[in-house]
Amino acid sequence: MTCYNTVLRSPAKCSRCGTVQPLIARDADGTGVCGPCVGFAADYTCRQCGRAGNPHSRGRCAFCVLAERVNLLLAGADGVVPEQLQPLATALAAAPAPFQAIQWIRESPNSRLLARLVTEDRPLSHELLDELPPSRNQRYIRQLLVHTGTLGACNEGLERIPGWLGHELADKPAAHANLARPFLHWFLLRRARQRAAVRRYPASADRDLRRRVSVALELLAWLDQQQLALADLTQEHVDGWITGGPSQRRYLIRYFLSWTASRRLTRKLVVPSIPQQEPRPCSTRTTAGASSSAVSPTTPCPWTSEQPARSPCSSVRPQSGSAI
Repeated sequence: MTCYNTVLRSPAKCSRCGTVQPLIARDADGTGVCGPCVGFAADYTCRQCGRAGNPHSRGRCAFCVLAERVNLLLAGADGVVPEQLQPLATALAAAPAPFQAIQWIRESPNSRLLARLVTEDRPLSHELLDELPPSRNQRYIRQLLVHTGTLGACNEGLERIPGWLGHELADKPAAHANLARPFLHWFLLRRARQRAAVRRYPASADRDLRRRVSVALELLAWLDQQQLALADLTQEHVDGWITGGPSQRRYLIRYFLSWTASRRLTRKLVVPSIPQQEPRPCSTRTTAGASSSAVSPTTPCPWTSEQPARSPCSSVRPQSGSAI
């Protein structure tokens, strides 16, 4: 942007006449002066609203053009912005940088997504946003709608999970989806929302909920491979499936089995405790004339930016099992 455009977009009070105009000249003392006071009769007053400065096109200022573009973006088929979207329309039209806001409406993928949602002819809601593929644009629009008061506040980490599940289930059998959806919505999310309402919600909690659902889907896929029905699952099956896994994440199946037992879809089953990791002894080997000392556990690895794991000499607490 040129210096001249910067002046046109920053009207201020003229030191001579006192009117608010783009100050395109300077007095001898360096104070800004408007065009008419120095014999330059250019008129930068908007023909629509009478505001000085920020000229855009056809004699109108950028604020009037922005208001028009916002109306075109958010209006329904009748040309009227719905009542639900009035707070959003007001906030967009009042943007302090109208030129950037006009460019956002014209070029941003976020504005295109917003326009698509408006044409859905459905009230905007978190549920409608959850139907979209998870993306940065979806998150941006959700934050915009919450910030402007168009939608109520929510825990975004939690609200993104249903959309994630929808895409996870795209290639899964219908029977698995019929179990995973109520498990997420009526068990995991319900309890998570209740906890979030009374205390701080951990940033990693939404990741943990995804893992619990993913592990449940793994178990259901394994049952299909074994040609077993969920109702036929036994303690021996559970123990063998968990210990045969590549990692300890399968112990998270306790949440799914707790839910299935409460729904009488399975018998009451017990998830074993995570095996205790035995600490390795720390030793210092000494040779004649020289001794070697253990590397400090707080020293970062030289080939990565990651911090090292805690010292093998530290105590490892076993996690207690739980009856389900």
